[in-house]
Amino acid sequence: FADDTTLIAKPPDLPRMQKHLDTWCEATGMKENKNKREGLLLGRLNRFKDQAPQNIVTDWTPDGTSIRALGVPMGNKLDEEEWWLKRYRIVKARIAAWKSLSHLSITGRSLLLQAILYGSLRYWLFTMRMPESLHAALDKDSYNLLWAQQPEILSDEDGTTAKTRAYIHRRASYLPQKQGGGGVMHFRSHAQAYYAQWIRRYLEPGDQPWKKVADRWLATSIHGRGALLINNPPQTPTLPPHATYLRQCLTSFSLLNMRQDMNVLTHTVQSEPIFNNWRFTINIPPEIKKYGSSTSGSSESTTQSTPPRPASSPTQRWRSTRSHTPPPRQSAPGPKQPSPTNSWPHGP
Repeated sequence: FADDTTLIAKPPDLPRMQKHLDTWCEATGMKENKNKREGLLLGRLNRFKDQAPQNIVTDWTPDGTSIRALGVPMGNKLDEEEWWLKRYRIVKARIAAWKSLSHLSITGRSLLLQAILYGSLRYWLFTMRMPESLHAALDKDSYNLLWAQQPEILSDEDGTTAKTRAYIHRRASYLPQKQGGGGVMHFRSHAQAYYAQWIRRYLEPGDQPWKKVADRWLATSIHGRGALLINNPPQTPTLPPHATYLRQCLTSFSLLNMRQDMNVLTHTVQSEPIFNNWRFTINIPPEIKKYGSSTSGSSESTTQSTPPRPASSPTQRWRSTRSHTPPPRQSAPGPKQPSPTNSWPHGP
């Protein structure tokens, strides 16, 4: 038995890909079930399907449908909300078959809720953003399962329309039972934690390939990946329109409102930025900021518009160094002028 194998190849690579698969089957004694092959056209091949390679799969996956890699759906023009609803209805049909829940305590119902309803959906939170419509349906189902004397879950409806009333205030029900609550999990916060943990992993040391891809959008300033943690970041990351999951991860991470621990005073303080740190603020006058931005812009334009000079001979280089502009004539000594540090109007 072997797990499914996902290969990403260009048309010229297909013969070599097949050769490696044949070598693997010959070495292990396994046999590939070619009837279960699935293929997804990417990029230009998806736009010009008549140029797609032949005899690879029976039919290429059409737009709007998906294939799976490690359980994660992938497809062209895939409607993620519809995909989520299909998964939800499958789980809902299993829950509708539950009988006689009236004898269970709030703790027992909560365990069933986390193991079956939430547990059957949380895996895809690692890679997909759950739509708001599904969150609303889960809230209604979980409320009825927890607090109804005899829960009634119907498999042909999204959410639950049956009326019931909790004997614990909703906000208090999320507290531990030792604190007077019901020990119920707040699934919306649970989903937000799944999203935010990816940014925490991104900031940890390491150069995994997925981090290098994220660096193209998140680490574009001189602060690198640390730009997500500094005070008043210089710019907001610009993400592609279809990067909805990464955008959700950034939003969930920002909701944590993380702040630096100012009580830590070790050698790591030397690596903190001067103008964007959390310890102090340098109030630069607006006219200075304006002057700095204008000079940097003119410098860039001059650099781009000035053509490169041709290579010069040693004699020409010597003449150019000797024919420099003479230094300005020094005036008579006068009173000592204050240094720039003393005359700076706003110090740190």
